[in-house]
Amino acid sequence: MNASIERRDAPEHALERDADELEHRLDHLGGDIDDARQQLKARREDADLDEDAADDEDDGEDPAAFDDPEVAEEDEDEEE
Repeated sequence: MNASIERRDAPEHALERDADELEHRLDHLGGDIDDARQQLKARREDADLDEDAADDEDDGEDPAAFDDPEVAEEDEDEEE
């Protein structure tokens, strides 16, 4: 009789063990997600600081920006 009770308990123990393992893995993943969020926040802050520093160094124009030829012609006409 003990053998049949142990067989019924074995699946319950296995299920509980698996649930505990999953809970542990979720906790670990939660920590990894928190770390990733902190790193992302730090990178965004660094990017903002770099952008602010770049704006302070130049006249505020973006050298990679598209130069519209019509605007350039209007500027030339105004200078004449």
